[in-house]
Amino acid sequence: MNQGARYTPFRWVILTIGCLAVVATFINMTALSPMIEHVAADLGVTIDAATNLMSIFLFAQAIFMFSGGIVADKLGIRSALLLGMLLAGLSCVALVFVGSNYWTVFFLRLVQGAALGFAFGAIGPIVSIWFPVKEQGTASALLIGSLNIGTALGVFIAPVLLESTGSWQKAFALLSILAWINLILVIFFAGKQAPGNSDNLDAQAVNEASNAYQNKNHFRDAMCMPITWVAMFIGFCNCWAILGLYNLAPAYLASSQPMGLGLGAVLAGKLSIALTLFGIAGTLCGGFLLDHVTHGNYRMSIILGFIITGIGGSAILFSGINQSMVLLVVFLLLAGFGIPLMDPAITSFVANRYDTSISGSMLGLVFGFGSLGGPAILALSSIAIGKTGSIGLSIALCCVATLAGAVLGIFLKFKKSQETAQTAQELVQLAVEQ
Repeated sequence: MNQGARYTPFRWVILTIGCLAVVATFINMTALSPMIEHVAADLGVTIDAATNLMSIFLFAQAIFMFSGGIVADKLGIRSALLLGMLLAGLSCVALVFVGSNYWTVFFLRLVQGAALGFAFGAIGPIVSIWFPVKEQGTASALLIGSLNIGTALGVFIAPVLLESTGSWQKAFALLSILAWINLILVIFFAGKQAPGNSDNLDAQAVNEASNAYQNKNHFRDAMCMPITWVAMFIGFCNCWAILGLYNLAPAYLASSQPMGLGLGAVLAGKLSIALTLFGIAGTLCGGFLLDHVTHGNYRMSIILGFIITGIGGSAILFSGINQSMVLLVVFLLLAGFGIPLMDPAITSFVANRYDTSISGSMLGLVFGFGSLGGPAILALSSIAIGKTGSIGLSIALCCVATLAGAVLGIFLKFKKSQETAQTAQELVQLAVEQ
């Protein structure tokens, strides 16, 4: 938290650049999915091998979210965004020239995942440095909501570009236009100095002494705090539940009984799109909830988000619900609404709980570790489907994760804003003693 800082209107420019960076990198994550058959045929590989091009992206994303946070903390927001935009743009354009070899494409997909990590790493510092506590929910919601926008755009735009160009490589190159445009914005605008301290010398002394102490032991001390590990496993449960639902719900809706509900691919696809779009609404509502209803109480928002998704996800497993189209749609949308509702609260927690010098690293750690929950539930669900012949158990496992996350949220102690000064004063004393 940036104590005693002046927050200028320019913070909204920085926020816009951050949102564009997130969209420009996340769009590459899902763009491959609707073109997977064309990619496999063009590279002369099986669908299974082509699917690995999506998996390596997710792996790189998880690793480089933490690395991107370190870059943002040590070298600044501008450096992290520059790396993200350059890697995203170059890796997409390179596909046009060297995208005929499977292993070259594999490497470039890894680079695209790394680009996402660097862009994501700037989210924590943008929120904690540029925005006051009362606006951090809104800022977090717009930044995290950009993830869902990028994800949706990748699915919608990639097939259109493929049809118009006749080449999946050229489709990726055209998708990189947003990254190149935002690169220019980063160069000219993101280098502006962050808000400075106010003329209140007491507040300035508190902030400087706090940073002096934190810079000695910041990351090591954070990793020794039990609450850090609680937050990491909340992130794990978050991704386990929502990535599991996003990937398993379409198959559950479309597959014939007893594997699923037997609604067919077309209707299942429409409901899945609604699920994603409602997730975007959930993120934006989460920002409003955090700023204007819970007044920064991230613990309440996190628990509520898990509960809503748990109720919605478990309800669609019962015949009394899933045999009524109206009730099925209502509870399915609830399932997609809850987890995104809590995402701004996780960002706010990191921004308020840790010093600004490590906010990028800590947010990258929480979401990077959390991203491993996605591959974990997918691997476990494949085993469950093989054993039971039904996707229902896999959906139930997603709901178990929401229960675990809600319980963990109880231990995520909320620190009211008025307590910050007291904490800072304690850090002053520690700095003096050392």
